[in-house]
Amino acid sequence: MLTGGRMVFCIGSMIYDYLIQRFRDGILADLSNANWTLALLTFVEDDEKYNAPSCAPDSIPLRIDKDRTIFTNYNSFVQVLTNQASPSPSLFIGDYMDLTGQLVSI
Repeated sequence: MLTGGRMVFCIGSMIYDYLIQRFRDGILADLSNANWTLALLTFVEDDEKYNAPSCAPDSIPLRIDKDRTIFTNYNSFVQVLTNQASPSPSLFIGDYMDLTGQLVSI
């Protein structure tokens, strides 16, 4: 499907819930009826009438949860995600392998 240069990510409900909690402090404009560049569509299991195709009789029926979609600007989305906390260099302390295969301790 062509999106005109827009990005569309299909995510599960747990990822949506995780992300939406991080957006509380940052404001993401709802651009569903405007010029959005990023869409997050949440898929959930569809418990309503479902006839599995013969080629995949054990498939899980899915549908888009229209109440859990985000249409916004990609740059705003990235900024909100990256402005969550202060830098934590301690997260990167440990042993790593460099491109030559040598172990480096940071």
